Amino acid sequence: MLNKEIWNNNLSKLNDFIKKNNRLPLQKENKYLNGWWTNNIRRHKIYDRIMKKQNIRNKWEIFVETNKELFLDDDVIWKNKLTEL
Repeated sequence: MLNKEIWNNNLSKLNDFIKKNNRLPLQKENKYLNGWWTNNIRRHKIYDRIMKKQNIRNKWEIFVETNKELFLDDDVIWKNKLTEL
């Protein structure tokens, strides 16, 4: 299998996990998939490896935007909860 095929397959698995559980996978329950999505966040920021390919980058950006509530950092979550009070 080519890297693009593996990447697309992993994105599909991650999407299925999110639809089923409404959250990202934790390391203790799916170490591979957890590592995959965390690596993609890092690689996207620095244009590393497969994220140098614009079509992959675009797919990742659409995926993150679609699931943006799952990708908020702790500071944003804290501020959102504070404003709800």
